[in-house]
Amino acid sequence: MSLNVMNCSKCGKLMMKGPSSMCPACHREVEDQFLKCRKYLKENSSCTLTELSMATDVPVKLITRFIREGRFSAAQFENLAYPCDGCGAEIKTGNLCVICASKFTKSVNELKSDEARKAQQQQQANKAGGFLKDR
Repeated sequence: MSLNVMNCSKCGKLMMKGPSSMCPACHREVEDQFLKCRKYLKENSSCTLTELSMATDVPVKLITRFIREGRFSAAQFENLAYPCDGCGAEIKTGNLCVICASKFTKSVNELKSDEARKAQQQQQANKAGGFLKDR
């Protein structure tokens, strides 16, 4: 039997399972922080991520999450950028900068070709070996 409870992902309190992974109090707090950021951005559209964080006392990580969730667009604000997950360079969309995305794509393609080559070698080895009763 499964209980319909879980721990809040932010504060750890026991709560009923629902659409959010946070308890109502933490969800409200995050929403308040979002509104604070949105208000500041309306008045200071040319601020940077660091300036926004310092002015609103909202952690950079949370502001980055708001941007990645599409709650406000970094593309709308000329100086609002967040770090690439790969190298830390400033980006306005996605998780990786162009260079890291290119490296990732190259690595995936190399893995695919390695797997295909291994499968082909295995297939040739199976054909070459055969069974004694097949001869």
